[in-house]
Amino acid sequence: FRKKVQIRRNFATTCTQKSTQGAKLQADATFSGRSMVEMLGVLAIIGVLSVGAISGYSKAMMKYKLNKQAGQYSELINTMAMYKNRYGNASVQNLLKYFETMNLLPEHFSENGPYHYSDILNNSVQCYKIYDENCANTSQGCNYSSCDITLFPSYSFQSCQNLLTVAKENSEQLWFFNWHNKLEGNMDQSSQIFGNAYCRSSQQNCLKNLTLSKIKELCDLCAADKYTSCNFRLTFY
Repeated sequence: FRKKVQIRRNFATTCTQKSTQGAKLQADATFSGRSMVEMLGVLAIIGVLSVGAISGYSKAMMKYKLNKQAGQYSELINTMAMYKNRYGNASVQNLLKYFETMNLLPEHFSENGPYHYSDILNNSVQCYKIYDENCANTSQGCNYSSCDITLFPSYSFQSCQNLLTVAKENSEQLWFFNWHNKLEGNMDQSSQIFGNAYCRSSQQNCLKNLTLSKIKELCDLCAADKYTSCNFRLTFY
């Protein structure tokens, strides 16, 4: 009899415990979710973090491309200076193609048409050599090489700063540096800046004397009209 009573008590206790646990599980299931306001708050935080990450990535990528572009122009100037006297009196119209065959073309330069290549920011670059039989400097004629660079509106200010800074750093390699911009209404603006070997007067514009404010002034003009490209010519004698 005592055993039967104990079994009934144990059974009753077990049923009570299971009933309590079931109620608790049901309550937990009812209250374990998140409200709509909380979910919207989480989504807003994720959105803000995503925008910040994308903005930071874009700035880092732009900085990388500008540094790469500066390296491209520096390498191009040094290569032009090194090979400027190696063509004899034959006119070579496309030096970049020649450099490409010699594995001397700056990294990330790509051909985009006859005689034209693009830098990492898609600005147009053309380098060529001229032999002038009637050159005024000598009765035997003379050779000179040039690179024409057209900066397009998208990154014209940053590219202009890059190009002028690199030209200043390599001013001993250059005869002169021409800057030309044609704005709407046929208003031409231009400037000629001489390299070290030919900067003989304090009245001349000299690459070695370029200041940050002067570079900014020229590049502001270059970027004044977002629909107008700027043209630069680096000439080597």
